[in-house]
Amino acid sequence: MTPNLFVVGAPKAGTTTLFDILKDSKDIYTPNTKEIHYLSRSSVIDSYYNPVIPKSDTEYFSLFNHASSERYRLDCSPSYLYSNDALEYIGANKKTPKVVIMLRDPVERSISHYSMDLSKGFINVAIKNVLNDPNNYPQHFNEYITLSKYEDYVPMWIKKLGKDNVLIIKTEDFKSHQQKVLSALAEFLDINLDKLNINSINSNSAFLPRNNLVIRARQSKLLFKSYQAMPSWLKDLVTKATTKPLKEKPVSSDEKKQLSNILTSSVEFYQSVPESF
Repeated sequence: MTPNLFVVGAPKAGTTTLFDILKDSKDIYTPNTKEIHYLSRSSVIDSYYNPVIPKSDTEYFSLFNHASSERYRLDCSPSYLYSNDALEYIGANKKTPKVVIMLRDPVERSISHYSMDLSKGFINVAIKNVLNDPNNYPQHFNEYITLSKYEDYVPMWIKKLGKDNVLIIKTEDFKSHQQKVLSALAEFLDINLDKLNINSINSNSAFLPRNNLVIRARQSKLLFKSYQAMPSWLKDLVTKATTKPLKEKPVSSDEKKQLSNILTSSVEFYQSVPESF
């Protein structure tokens, strides 16, 4: 079995919430792993997130072996939006798959991404250090800035797959009008998405690892895979036990203004995207 529905990004734009909702659809098969990253493996393999990626086509396709009568088989990997390999693979499919792109206000997405890295111990300096010295923090600059430059990536997907096969969902619309957005998604996929469990998009509070041991544990592939497999209630317990709240906002008003200046064209592109319903 091969996937024929892709949620390709963006990171920190609500893709996990959408994935969790779609798991309840009888028309969509979702594998146990949300972020597979197989089609973008060449660009994420050396990421400081140390992702667990299938090692072969066989291993990748086996994730969908238990699909049966479902109309769609979903691969929800936010890294695909930025990957030429993923775009070419998906675009080469004779039966063009459906692609969903979730976009969030670029500045807010960048702040959320930095906050996540801070909480997981992947960075321990102010975001202004990254913005002022990108050569010293190339991967972090890519995560916080490059991934917010939607204007460099979204048009390529629409050009390659056609407007009829790409649906853009804005996070802000999804938060405010979730049922209307899901109705638009149902029409796009030509399936029924009524009576699904509607989940709110969680705004993760800023927190920090309690010590260096927690940081090292978070960066372990094996432990991360075990954590991902935990039920939500257990994840919450583990998070509370291993982290402490961040007393101050992770990004200052001056840093946010600097982000806005850097991402001016990205904000303009985002604002030009129509409503999601």
